[in-house]
Amino acid sequence: AALYPGRSAAEAFVDAVYNDVLGRSPDSQGLGYWVARLNAGDPAWHLAASVVKSNEAMSNRVADDYWLLLGRAPDAQGLSSWTSLLQHGTRDETLLAQLAGSTEYWDDSQAY
Repeated sequence: AALYPGRSAAEAFVDAVYNDVLGRSPDSQGLGYWVARLNAGDPAWHLAASVVKSNEAMSNRVADDYWLLLGRAPDAQGLSSWTSLLQHGTRDETLLAQLAGSTEYWDDSQAY
């Protein structure tokens, strides 16, 4: 809790997970929910797993991969489709391979 003065250990943990995984602080509703769950004895890994597997985290991962390999944001259909696939067990490596094997990536690579 030293990094988050005035906060309980549970509050500091929730804040840290949200910031590290999502790049933002939790909203008050999310903070309250997870602090209550942690204080009720839920394991910390449950919170971490839920945030890592969240729609927001998966959408961020898809967007990051598009920027990394294609230098642009994903289109709405690509974002929705890949986010859903990642949430249902498709590995991030599959997305990276699909992007790197795309015609768009091929065409972009010819500019170098």
